[in-house]
Amino acid sequence: MLDMGFFTDRRFNGAVAGGLLVAFGMAGSLFLLTQHLQLVLGYDALQAGLRTARWP
Repeated sequence: MLDMGFFTDRRFNGAVAGGLLVAFGMAGSLFLLTQHLQLVLGYDALQAGLRTARWP
């Protein structure tokens, strides 16, 4: 369990907020990438998922 006293520290709050922004940004870019693969390039859902999971 996390001690709630940590949230009184502004640096800790900033680090948590930064981590959340990065996580939401990565999730959003992954969503947009799969949409681009399906709607623009014409891949079906399985192909888009496999191409997203594959490195380069």
